Amino acid sequence: CLKFYYYMYGWHLAQGWLSVFRKERNQAQELLFEVDGDQGQRWLSKVINLEDMYPSTEVIFEAVKGDGHQSDIALDTVSITPGFCSKQSEPF
Repeated sequence: CLKFYYYMYGWHLAQGWLSVFRKERNQAQELLFEVDGDQGQRWLSKVINLEDMYPSTEVIFEAVKGDGHQSDIALDTVSITPGFCSKQSEPF
C-alpha cells in the first residue's frame, strides 16, 4: 500500500505534472498514477494498492513543474506498507 500527500499549485503548472511509477528488476516501468496542472492551493492525498511487492521493487516519483517560477510541486509523508490498502483508507 503506497500512501502520500501531494501539492500542485501555481500559474505555470499548465505544462506541469506528477507521475508515480513502479519498476521491477529487468522490466519496464508501470505507470501507477498521473496528474497534471494546477490542483488548487491545498494538499491532496493518494492511496495506491501495490500488488506483489519484492525487495527489488522501486517506486519512482517524477515531477515536472513547467517553465515559470510561479509553480510548486511537493510530496509529503510517503509511506509503503505490505498488503492492500483498505477501501476507506485515509492516507495517515
